Amino acid sequence: QAFAAAKSKPATREFKMITVDVNGSKIWLPSNIVVNKGDKVKIHAKSQVPGNNSVHGLSIDIFNVKEVATKQGVKIEFTANQAGIYPIWCHLHPTHIGSQLIVLD
Repeated sequence: QAFAAAKSKPATREFKMITVDVNGSKIWLPSNIVVNKGDKVKIHAKSQVPGNNSVHGLSIDIFNVKEVATKQGVKIEFTANQAGIYPIWCHLHPTHIGSQLIVLD
């Protein structure tokens, strides 16, 4: 008898992401976040790059996310309704190293 894998019910997944400077490269940490399709995603994004005017973008195009993170932080919410691997990037500084959102089906 074959058994189907049990699918979990959609949940709310919360993450804290920070942008940091590592040897001159600005990156978002954690570098990957993983959720299930249908999950509500809450991200608190904050810049920890030194400097008086340290702002960095956090964009996830497929979910229409485009926010600016300051040292005070910004709260981002969306529903991950499409499975796949999506880049998280800085729309203010495209050369910065991005992250990935992995949405499991």
